Amino acid sequence: MRYVLAVVLDANTFVPNNANVAGACKESDAETLLLTFKDFALEFSFSKTPGGERWYADSLRLTYNSSARILEHAANQGRKVTLSTDSRELLFPTPVGKSYSCPEETIIELAEEDAK
Repeated sequence: MRYVLAVVLDANTFVPNNANVAGACKESDAETLLLTFKDFALEFSFSKTPGGERWYADSLRLTYNSSARILEHAANQGRKVTLSTDSRELLFPTPVGKSYSCPEETIIELAEEDAK
């Protein structure tokens, strides 16, 4: 996150219990999960591998308002910002019919879409 003085800082937040969740599993080869909560939207796009044996997240997209309280010193206040993963990523590969559990914290690099 770029701040007014060109300093890059991290900001941490958690998905609240009252977050809105949307998505569907229609048994196709691509699905989306959307979590929305105050000033933030986190979208996971999932796809099956070409052989159909695994699911993976092929993109993560975070959209937020730069005026959110947690980002009080961010540059360009009041701007809607969208960050996303590189489209070539295969995140969290998991066999079809199984679930994924993170063995440890995973850091995922996001870049501003306009900057790509």
